[in-house]
Parts: sequence; structure tokens; C-alpha cells
Amino acid sequence: MAHLKTSSGVFATGQVGYSLRTGAVPHALVGEAKIGYAGPKTYIEGFAAFQESNGGTDITEQNFTGFFPSTRVNFVRLGASVYRPLAKGVGLVLGASTYVAGRNIGKSTGYSAGLSYNF
Repeated sequence: MAHLKTSSGVFATGQVGYSLRTGAVPHALVGEAKIGYAGPKTYIEGFAAFQESNGGTDITEQNFTGFFPSTRVNFVRLGASVYRPLAKGVGLVLGASTYVAGRNIGKSTGYSAGLSYNF
């Protein structure tokens, strides 16, 4: 994992790992990169995430037994999130992400909204 933040608030973060799994679930290389701005009144980030499975079966193969955790799941997902304070300690968080490529995964888009509280 690496993180760089400038004095102006611009930042870049990247992380890569290898997920060791048990049983019929294939191991996977996973990672994510983010760029954004973290300021006193606003936080904005864009990200790209991926997973590349090592092994597994395709859901269209004849030997697929219906056990979905054993599938070869590869994907690339892009997204963004924004945080804005509303009052002392309380803020609004909005986000969206979409799968732009993948194997054994449906292309979909998700949205999120929430309130955060800083203790």
C-alpha cells in the first residue's frame, strides 16, 4: 500500500494484495487505486478496483456445480465518492460505482448515500 498527500490536499493511494482462500474458492489478486482531494470542507475521490482470480470455473462450463464461490471472478470497477460536512461532526456521503469489465460477474451500477458522524 502506498499513499501520497500533497499540502494542497490532492492525494493518490494504491494497494495490491493476494487473497488466499480455502476450499474450492480460487485465490485472487486484488487491488485498488484512488485519486482525489481532501480539504477542510470537501472530500472527493475517484477509484478503480480490480480482482483477477487464480483458477476457478466459469458458470457456463459443464462442470459448474452451482457453487458460485468456486467461480473465476475477474472484474474492473470504477467509482467515485464525495463527502461534505453539514454541521459540526455530521456530514453527507454520496457515492457511485460501476463494473466496466468482468468474468462471471454481472455488469451493474451501484449508488450510496449516508450520513457520517465524527466523534
